[in-house]
Amino acid sequence: LKPGIKQLHHQALVEHATMHAARQVGVNVASTEFLCFEDQWAIVVERFDRDIDADGTVTRFHQEDFCQALGRTPDRKYEANRGPTVDNMVQLIHKQSTVKVDDLHALADFLLINVVAGAPDGHSKNISMLHLPEGSWIAPLYDLASAMVYNKGDVDRTVAIAVGSERQVSRIRRKQWEQAANKLGLPPDRLLSRVALAAEEFPDSFRNALEQLSGAPGVDEVGERADALQTHCAMILDGL
Repeated sequence: LKPGIKQLHHQALVEHATMHAARQVGVNVASTEFLCFEDQWAIVVERFDRDIDADGTVTRFHQEDFCQALGRTPDRKYEANRGPTVDNMVQLIHKQSTVKVDDLHALADFLLINVVAGAPDGHSKNISMLHLPEGSWIAPLYDLASAMVYNKGDVDRTVAIAVGSERQVSRIRRKQWEQAANKLGLPPDRLLSRVALAAEEFPDSFRNALEQLSGAPGVDEVGERADALQTHCAMILDGL
């Protein structure tokens, strides 16, 4: 349960709408709801590292975020602060994943959804490996929240993990996505198509999430700012 960041108005609502929109464009994210507890609204995130049997027995699954797995301390979770890079993450997948191709696509989705959503906090602690008896793979994504509905001066709009050595979204264009595809070992055209589809569909999916919560506090205010997300995604499409 997360009531949101106080410094950012309606942040829990924004995170839920972002997560919903990411799921709608095909990204594997944790399931969320936006619910009221007495007078407090919060985003409720379903845990994916637990399993509850019919008799109520809880089984815990080992989860390790990429910052931990790559031997970085939490203060080095951001690439700009000597944290993990895409190259480091690819190496980890090749070392630990039992579904390497799927996880390289999952890492590509992690990069592209943070760019498309304008989410600045997609650092190496916000992507994890699940280690289960039957294998290891990237967990559903979490803590994904757009910054586009806030004033530019109030939030950092660069992404945490560089795409083709660029973290400024306006500079992430076709060339940078092709460089990222090469690092991931994926066909560039396929990644470009995936980015384009996400950028085309994300703004409407974000609005759809808000419409489903009609009447909840902040829905109208956040909705009025969603045009910035549309402009942002149009810029991404122009760069492809």
